[in-house]
Amino acid sequence: MKKRKRWAAALLTAATLVLAVLAGTTAANWLLPRDYDSLDSTGQSVLAELERFCAAGAGQPLWPGFELERAPLLLVDGRLGSAYLVNPERPPESLFAVEIQMPEGSPLRVYRVALPGSLGVRIAAGDFNTVGKPFRCLGGEVYFLRYQRERSLEQPYSSGHFITLLAHEAFHYYMQNNWPGGGRFAGELSEGDVDLLERQYEILSQISLELEKRAPSRQNLLDQARDYVAAVEARIEANPGYLRQELAMETAEGTAQYVGILASERVGYDFGVMYFDNVKSVPFDQVIPTLRAGKIEASFLADRMPYETGAPLCQLMEALELPGWREELNGQSPAAPRTLFQVLRDRVEQEA
Repeated sequence: MKKRKRWAAALLTAATLVLAVLAGTTAANWLLPRDYDSLDSTGQSVLAELERFCAAGAGQPLWPGFELERAPLLLVDGRLGSAYLVNPERPPESLFAVEIQMPEGSPLRVYRVALPGSLGVRIAAGDFNTVGKPFRCLGGEVYFLRYQRERSLEQPYSSGHFITLLAHEAFHYYMQNNWPGGGRFAGELSEGDVDLLERQYEILSQISLELEKRAPSRQNLLDQARDYVAAVEARIEANPGYLRQELAMETAEGTAQYVGILASERVGYDFGVMYFDNVKSVPFDQVIPTLRAGKIEASFLADRMPYETGAPLCQLMEALELPGWREELNGQSPAAPRTLFQVLRDRVEQEA
């Protein structure tokens, strides 16, 4: 009996402490200054970058139907840091939220959210919403992203940079609900498969170099696109099962990578294709020699390269001004899947 009483007393004490902490954070949220200049420096930097992104868009979405500028966001500094509700569908009527006075002309409506109001997201697994897993905050659905200063703001050439990661992952969430998968996969490549892959990467290097020119030649890009289609079709014939998985992942991750690159460009952050471990613009034609030298694992070809091969295919179709390719990808479904490669191949054939 005494043991049960001690447990009950301990639980009551713990509950009292939790309630005191929640009440204290709520009170502090109201007592702290409510203007942008009074926010912590990391919060200011994140919100300022989001402002630049929205201002640079000028009403033009990164992708048809993907209006990140209007999405309700919950931005959380780690697990226990500041939480900001941005552009909610309606002003929150809650004791847990206070509006922040943003600089004049800001496109953002920002509310600082006390710990009780953001508790669900703070204890959630992961650093952002994944497809099919919505979150709510103070009565409205939100897309949440956990940020931290070093990863989100200070690292160069990083896919984890704030706006880069936000655009990439939110694109998965908002635009790929009806896309037929495209996650990581396992499979074996023979030496012949690797030879064919090396040819594909050599052509991608040529395409990348042409795209980097101030005035890329449309004819050169079209010729290179035809060579690329032939190289991938040779791989499909040699190993159809592996390519089926690779091209699905390339479609899902390559388009998200492309959108992340576009978002980075809007705010002046240097991020692009083949940026690895804070090293920029690794040439595609270096990958297989590096693999054969034993400096990277074979798993790298499946785990990471589809991100990198998909993004320049998007850039290629944009540069060629091929019609309707984004809309065709938007219209796919599990019953009627389309891959980036199929969309490119069909349009290149129409250019003949």
